[in-house]
Amino acid sequence: MVRDVSTIAPALSPVFSLEAARAAEEELLSREVEPDALMKKAAQACAEVAAALLPLPGQTEPARVLVVAGPGGNGGDGLFAGAHLALQGHTVHAVLTADTAHEAAHNTFLAAGGQVVSAQDASTNGMYDLVIDAVAGLGSSREATEEVAALMACGKKVLSIDAPTGCGTPRSVIADATITFGHARTVHAEHPECGEVLIADIGLAEIIGKHAPVGYTSAEPSCDSNLWESPLPEGIARLADTGPIPRLIPGIFDNKYTHGVTGIAAGSEQFPGAGIMCTAGAVHTTTSMVLTIGDITNFPEVVPVKDVAAARRVDAWVVGPGRGTDDAALSELEEILDSKLSVVIDADAITLIAQHPHLRERVRGAVLTPHAGEFARLGGKSQQQLSDELGCHILLKGRITTITSPHELPVSINTGNSFAATAGSGDVLAGVIGALLAWRSVHHPTQDSMQPSMQETLLSAVAIHAHAAALSAKQPEGYAPTTAMAIATALSRAIAKLNNR
Repeated sequence: MVRDVSTIAPALSPVFSLEAARAAEEELLSREVEPDALMKKAAQACAEVAAALLPLPGQTEPARVLVVAGPGGNGGDGLFAGAHLALQGHTVHAVLTADTAHEAAHNTFLAAGGQVVSAQDASTNGMYDLVIDAVAGLGSSREATEEVAALMACGKKVLSIDAPTGCGTPRSVIADATITFGHARTVHAEHPECGEVLIADIGLAEIIGKHAPVGYTSAEPSCDSNLWESPLPEGIARLADTGPIPRLIPGIFDNKYTHGVTGIAAGSEQFPGAGIMCTAGAVHTTTSMVLTIGDITNFPEVVPVKDVAAARRVDAWVVGPGRGTDDAALSELEEILDSKLSVVIDADAITLIAQHPHLRERVRGAVLTPHAGEFARLGGKSQQQLSDELGCHILLKGRITTITSPHELPVSINTGNSFAATAGSGDVLAGVIGALLAWRSVHHPTQDSMQPSMQETLLSAVAIHAHAAALSAKQPEGYAPTTAMAIATALSRAIAKLNNR
């Protein structure tokens, strides 16, 4: 039994299954008075979004647009949209990926001044300002063909309709933006190939909303964007952001303990950097005390202790980054789990859980923060199944980070950038999460209506980390690669930025 996440549902975008979307579409199609009315609404929305991606009329020569159209309804959406753009004065070409096309859309496209060209001609005809991916849409599990992939490379920007062709396969179209209809689907919550996800209602939202969502998703606008040439048209919505973060600024009666003490068991003689980066994540997230097992000499404000037993006050632990998997690390992990405090389990500690089955019974309520490789070590079950079985929260890191909690719907967040794809950034994130769990333990020690859910707390940590990654990568000349320590140093700026939105 999976229950709804009522505490965060108002803040995030609901996600619906493909089956729910198809059922809603069939219901709306059954009400159509005129043929292709729903398709034309979708095409109108697509054309409006496409126009916002194109240079403004009068500033340049007419924009050049290529529609890559499949034989089905998705291709029909693209051809009808291409007709709108042609009537606006743009030069619009179409490549048909099959011998047939949606007849009415094809005829409308040609009547509006669109031109059907061969794939070879399109590939040698210079760069297009925009390629519209209207090949397959939702439900297709086939890879994009080499021809389709080559055509997408002909565009300065790519707009997919419903979902990028080949999404989730080894050869997928990588879209700058994807327009879908009614509500987000599972594919949009799981695959960064979609780019920025935009939603047009066209009458589907209310009908799909009658079905139960299968999760919630969000997108953080963590980077400056030069994607859009003009504002989005009315009626086109972006995915929700993650909402407000905890108030981490100290108040007039606060002291070094009142935001919670974070304990760090990270780093080793072989991997000292992991401990430094994890500690940096905690230090730069709150003003409260951070305690480490062993001396992290880079931080004079940190209090070192000999071992877990010597830590007289800790409100949340972080264990695992660079800690090793020997008997000493195992004993330390067992002692931390026995403390019954909030625990973030990362890196080597996840490997220990995979290696020692008896630990699986002791992680109830803990937060596991694996990357894909570490998650694979925990067994062949899905993320939600593993959360339910172990009774723990799992934050699976990536460009789209997914959070599962026992018997709750999953939530995901598109972090908006990949600058955190650098060594040590996961250690920084573990420290951020530990500091927020310590804050949560002190400010909301018992379950009450004001206590942020664990998923809300983890979403805040991911959002802070994502914005810090973008801020650390931003230079006067533009964006550049960054480092984990630069991300940690930018955490304070990220918190200030998120506090102001």
